Amino acid sequence: IKNEALIEKAVFKELHKGAVSSLAFSKDEKLIASGGEDMFLRACNIDSQKLLWKDPKDPHHAAKISCLIIDDATGKILSGGEDNTLRVWNLANGNPINEAMLHNSSVMGIKIWDADSKSKFKNIAATLSSEGAVYFWDLSSGQLLAPPLFTPSYLILGFGFFKECIENPVVMVAGSYGTMIVSRLQA
Repeated sequence: IKNEALIEKAVFKELHKGAVSSLAFSKDEKLIASGGEDMFLRACNIDSQKLLWKDPKDPHHAAKISCLIIDDATGKILSGGEDNTLRVWNLANGNPINEAMLHNSSVMGIKIWDADSKSKFKNIAATLSSEGAVYFWDLSSGQLLAPPLFTPSYLILGFGFFKECIENPVVMVAGSYGTMIVSRLQA
């Protein structure tokens, strides 16, 4: 956190029943989101220390929430869980934007493609699953864009989009045993 004043403000007690399993900050550092072992997602304003929305009757996921991203630019929160789903939520009210996006195993990481105006691709995310695959999603429709990307090694240690590639998303995946794959998603 860049703003030293936030250190004293950011005190939230008992947001979850059980452990907090994931955490994300908005780029403007005004919001914080947390996912818990209780399967609920919480979003709070750091200045007011108030929740952005009331809890739904049912949990946000069917298992622990393992990863989160706040996408300030589009007003969304993306959450991945051990229930093998990626979910997209409206940041303002906490309502789901589309159906759960299914994976073959737990969702362990999420990256968003920051599309340039020249790109044909908009509103895209990549997810890392515990099976060792990276999935590419159209967040508007909830549809899979391409077959999952696997490395020759089972374990993926990191992944992300190249920000310098402005027309088509290029993702790099680093796996165990020294494997690295660079792949371009094309229309």
